[in-house]
Formats: sequence, C-alpha cells, structure tokens
Amino acid sequence: MRVPAFSLFLFDGAGRGDENALEARILVKMANKRPRILITNDDGIHAEGIRALESAVADLGSIYVVAPESEQSGASHSLTLARPLRIRQVDERHWTVDGTPTDCVTLALNQILLPTERPDICVSGINHGANLGDDATYSGTVAGAMEATILGVPGLAFSLVATRSHDFTEAVKVAREVTRKAIDNGIPDQTLLNVNVPKGAPDRHQDHETGL
Repeated sequence: MRVPAFSLFLFDGAGRGDENALEARILVKMANKRPRILITNDDGIHAEGIRALESAVADLGSIYVVAPESEQSGASHSLTLARPLRIRQVDERHWTVDGTPTDCVTLALNQILLPTERPDICVSGINHGANLGDDATYSGTVAGAMEATILGVPGLAFSLVATRSHDFTEAVKVAREVTRKAIDNGIPDQTLLNVNVPKGAPDRHQDHETGL
C-alpha cells in the first residue's frame, strides 16, 4: 500500500492558524495509518501455520484473523450455501467460521469487520504443504487469497513445501518480506500471489514471476 504524500501550506491570516494546525495534525495521522491485514487459512484457526503467519506480519499493521474452525484442506474456491454459517468471536481480533476459507474471507469483508476496518491486504496460510501446479486449483489456502482479490483486496497465499516435518522458520521470513513489499509497493489490481517456500533456509532469495 502506498502512503499518500501531503503538502501543507500554513498561512498567517487572522483566525487561520489554529485551523491549519488542526489540518496538519489530521493529515499526519492519516499518513501514519497502520495498514490493516486480514489473515486466513485452510488448515484451521488452531494450525501451527496460521500462528506462524500471524507472528510474521504482526508488526506490519493491524491484524484481523478470520479462519475456519476446523481443517478445510482441499476445499478449493467453494462457498457454503446449503446451511447457515456460524461465526464465533474468539477475542477482539480473532474469529472462526464453520465453513471454507472462501466463506471466511467473504464474511470478514461483508459481515464481521466494520467498513472502517476493511483490510488493505489479505494473507492466507502458511499452508502445511505445497500448492504448486494443479494442486493450486484445489487449495483452500490459495482460494482464500483469491476471494480477497476478487473482492478488491490484494491477496497473498503462502505455503511451505514439506510433507512431514513442518519447520516454518524460513517460511515466516519469506512471508514477512513479501507482505512488507506488497504493502509498501502495492501489487497490480486483480493479481494474486501464490508463494511456495522450500523447506530449509536457501542461500539467497530470488524473485520469480509466474502466471496462475
């Protein structure tokens, strides 16, 4: 997210000093607004991966977590239509939904969060396993970020490429770096980033552009 730049012009005219000072304080407050970050996943609210992702981005903005109450791996981009959905508020910034990741993001943006709390970015994951190639089309992790993108909020999906032992140390570093860059520089409209992090610490990071 790009923070807008403001130009302030203060005048010495009678009665204008206090008004301009107030305007300056308001504009500075706007410029310093912390970005709002929505977090979701498909492994459920209690998964190690979502806790790792929240810790990775906690200092980058104001955090809101809306995640499935139980595992929804393989849910793809599905919505729950045949029954009512139950929303449970865990605390001031955490909610669970007894539905899919797409349900979570849809309800977060249209029901749970106030208009003044609309996220600037949505991050999904960290998935316990890769979401590459055809697997990405089945992924609830990717679908959560995709739903946010469709609804006008930039979406990032993060997955750890591992099958048994899930060490999120390197994935946390990459998730934080990519999220920070997306907030600072923005990403193109209607663009979803699907980021898969190899297990272990690579010697160096390289940026690769792929289509989905």
